[in-house]
Amino acid sequence: MEPSEWTLVMDRLEQLEKQNHRMKQLGAEALLLLGSVFPMAQAAPKKTVEANEFILKNGVGRTQATLSTLDPSGAILSFQDTNGKQRMAVGLTAADAPDIEMYDAQGVHIITLIASPHEVECWWQERRWACCAQNRCCGSFTGTL
Repeated sequence: MEPSEWTLVMDRLEQLEKQNHRMKQLGAEALLLLGSVFPMAQAAPKKTVEANEFILKNGVGRTQATLSTLDPSGAILSFQDTNGKQRMAVGLTAADAPDIEMYDAQGVHIITLIASPHEVECWWQERRWACCAQNRCCGSFTGTL
């Protein structure tokens, strides 16, 4: 081989090596791109947290609300004031009737509203105040207000 032919072969080999190197880089980039797109297309798995009670606390660690289950059935969401006294509770009774209870600043029960499929009851300080059934309020009072 003559020196000029040798130089041509070496130049061509250098071009092929550069071209090969570029092709490898493009292939690696394409694989990386495809590899990052497929996980994004997958749906995120559902996350479930199960517990008998959840406690919501404020920034200083005081309980502000609790969500808990009642035995044998039912659930209650209760709210506490800054002194830790329960002030309100919303839930379902064991008979699956909606129930709202309110308390004074000392945590003493004041009023309860219970709505069942057949009637609505209102209790004021542990005394039945009114009962309404089938769109009529019986207006019965037991005790004094």
